[in-house]
Amino acid sequence: MTEKSNWVADFAKGCAFRLTLLALMVAGFYVLLCLRPPFPTLLLFADGAEVAAPIAGFFMWFAVLYVLYARQNEADIALLQKRGLRDGERALVCGIVRPMGPLLAAPFSGKECVGYYYTATHRTSPGRSGSTTWTDYEGYALAPFAIRSPLGDVRILAEADKGLFYELSRENLGDAYERAGAYLGAADFGETITSVLGGKSRTRETVNGPGDFRVDISIDPPRDPRTCDLEEKIIRPGEAVYAVGVYSAERGGLIADPNILNTPFHIVRGGEKALRRKTRLRLAGAAVCAGISLAVVAFYFLVHVPENPGRIVW
Repeated sequence: MTEKSNWVADFAKGCAFRLTLLALMVAGFYVLLCLRPPFPTLLLFADGAEVAAPIAGFFMWFAVLYVLYARQNEADIALLQKRGLRDGERALVCGIVRPMGPLLAAPFSGKECVGYYYTATHRTSPGRSGSTTWTDYEGYALAPFAIRSPLGDVRILAEADKGLFYELSRENLGDAYERAGAYLGAADFGETITSVLGGKSRTRETVNGPGDFRVDISIDPPRDPRTCDLEEKIIRPGEAVYAVGVYSAERGGLIADPNILNTPFHIVRGGEKALRRKTRLRLAGAAVCAGISLAVVAFYFLVHVPENPGRIVW
């Protein structure tokens, strides 16, 4: 119960921090752009500032978050300098995927793997608001495996969560409809459940322990997979990956960091070079977002202010 409570508390704190930061950014730019004698105005429709301030604040908020994430990546890279794994401390594990039992067969591609995630979706006809994507089938599974690293073999003890596959690239499926139809037709999705809103779905979840699970979800009524767009992600045996989490000596592997907003438990292809590349991309993203924010401010003062002379006090 304590571990779950800590997870909820950390998640709530992370959300509160981000929302507070966004509010401060928008408020700060609003005050900057709405200076009027004798005091800043708080009118929501004051000479276009109601548009400029949220846009500038939003992009500057993204810039700050990108910088924070980049700093977190740099801290993760520093973990590689550690000589060993310590119980209860954050760890970055880089190495080769080593299966610890029978391999899985990916549902759509049929490739051997230690983990997979799949979806089958369809889109509604475009309307005034554009097309909408609906998920008809979704599932994910993981077989016991470890990352063979310079620190030794470290098991990935993930709970049944599709987030583990978030950063993996999609497989090139080609014509996989026959295999997809066979898998989805034979899958046991369990009993139909009706949600509070009236939607019907079926879910079968089999969990043998951390790092060993299978989940299949179907939205009723079942749809012909041949009319769906198929997507699949897999974790291949022998490929280079890395993961960041908390090392548990008792369990003998890596578990999710309770602070999942800053340190999501993902399997990512590549090693230290991939993480350094991600850091550079995030810093570049921060520069772009900050540039857009400052461009909005410059446009406001260079275009909007001259059209309203005598209204700004410096």
